[in-house]
Amino acid sequence: MSNSDEPTMNKNKSKVKDPRHIITPDAFTVADSLLGLPLATPKRRAAAMGLDLVLIQQLSQIGSMVLGLSIAAILFLLSRSKGRKSVGTARKSIFSLMAIGLFLYVVAMEGYQYIQTQEFSIMKPDKAIEEVTVESATAETVNYPDLPLEQQLNLAKEQIVDLQDENKVLRADDDSNIIDLFEAMAIKFGYGFGWAGVYFTLFVYLLRGQTPGKFIFRIRIIQLDGQRLTIWNSFGRYGGYAASVVTGLSGFFQIYWDPNRQGLHDKVASTVVIRV
Repeated sequence: MSNSDEPTMNKNKSKVKDPRHIITPDAFTVADSLLGLPLATPKRRAAAMGLDLVLIQQLSQIGSMVLGLSIAAILFLLSRSKGRKSVGTARKSIFSLMAIGLFLYVVAMEGYQYIQTQEFSIMKPDKAIEEVTVESATAETVNYPDLPLEQQLNLAKEQIVDLQDENKVLRADDDSNIIDLFEAMAIKFGYGFGWAGVYFTLFVYLLRGQTPGKFIFRIRIIQLDGQRLTIWNSFGRYGGYAASVVTGLSGFFQIYWDPNRQGLHDKVASTVVIRV
């Protein structure tokens, strides 16, 4: 066999579909048109991510109704996407019902809020975490110099009991305020996490691989097969961020030593970030 036939064989071999039940040389293929494109540097990617996080923080101040409508829109797009044909009509039915159900719930809650307050809560930001303050009460001590010593001692014991009871009440209020604070922080974290999902899913899909931060710093996410990012790809890549976080952020830092500067989330979604 001549050497001239070897490239042809490799080319034909690359067109063979991965059987997915045996070990193969490559987990995915790279489109020939992508070879040689300039990769985004870690500094650009970090700067773009920083700007995106600032914008997400601002979005998390918007009312939860808007977040609900945004999630409903993502569910609807997922139900219409052709990114995963193996799920078929079952996927479309499930996500369509979830989108419709969430939309109707948001509309019903908004209508209820309007009936109660005559205002659209969807236009108002949710309450920020209120500062929790605990005021210390001072007990009034009374001296009775004209009373016998025994009566003064009895009155002092009564004051000590009162102070102990008051201290218990203050401790209970303090614990309750701390619990309320943690609950408020958990709610805000949930809003931030939800808005991050909406942000990275919708922007990456609608802007063809870019977020506002990536647009400003002139970088773009692309799929290794050269196809356009679907809503499923965008949603899956955001899910890959969780994998990068739970690995102690090493999933993000591996862009420094990976040959194609892929983070763990890039490998999950089979994407790479380039300069544009």
